[in-house]
Amino acid sequence: MNISKFLWKDGKRLALTSCWDDGTIYDRQLVAIFNRYGLKASFNLCSGKFGLTAEQSGWKEFIRADEVAPLFQGHEVCSHTVNHPRVWSMPIDQMRWEVLEDRRRLEELVGYPVRGFAIPYNWPTGQEWCREFVQSCGFKFMRNSASIPQFEHPSDFMDWHPTAHCSADLPALWASMLQRNQDQPGQLFNVHGHSYEFEDDWGWEVIESFAKLASETAGVYHATKGEIYEYITAWRAMDWSLDGTLVRNPSAMPLWILRNGQVIKIESGQMLKLE
Repeated sequence: MNISKFLWKDGKRLALTSCWDDGTIYDRQLVAIFNRYGLKASFNLCSGKFGLTAEQSGWKEFIRADEVAPLFQGHEVCSHTVNHPRVWSMPIDQMRWEVLEDRRRLEELVGYPVRGFAIPYNWPTGQEWCREFVQSCGFKFMRNSASIPQFEHPSDFMDWHPTAHCSADLPALWASMLQRNQDQPGQLFNVHGHSYEFEDDWGWEVIESFAKLASETAGVYHATKGEIYEYITAWRAMDWSLDGTLVRNPSAMPLWILRNGQVIKIESGQMLKLE
């Protein structure tokens, strides 16, 4: 039997996504770098922090509500609760308000459904509970902060592990992915962190040099986490015959496969006979 393999949008073999928490003013510089090199990202925001000065927050200065939509245009806004609480320490009804109210406020600002969520401070021991709770609030994917240095697709989008934190040796991991790509198309590189870390700890040249490296690598699909979720979900929903020679794409987007060394595009709604 000839095997059909996963390819990303436009027949690309690799994908890069990332997500960044909290919404401090350093997101402005990070977005500028990503825009310069054609990268896309998701930003997990706390609507209750908008416009706070460092003195008011007791920590960092935060972006304003009126700049959310223009700043993150071409990227994606996700939820991180209203006030960034430790979710295990509060009543369930207050937690529900933190999650749903943040989603409502963000959707009002950006004008599209907010589908992604990240737990403040993470919560490894409460991950299973959070998965069910957050999903019941209408979210489609949730970031787990525990990194796993691999390049595979998530089996459960409500427990989505990143490849690496932004403090990791990203160029070395990128090289490892490129090596795997030679016989394993469809690799996914997923970074997470906070933009202020480049200001406080790692230096902006770290993310700038990685963005340049990624932009100069051929065959990479640069996408938000929502776009990754959409594409993988649609690809998994294709209908196949048992012998693998018939495939139907019931989704609203074109999808790509690699078969016998050939890149094949399957249009939305198309039934295709394969050799």
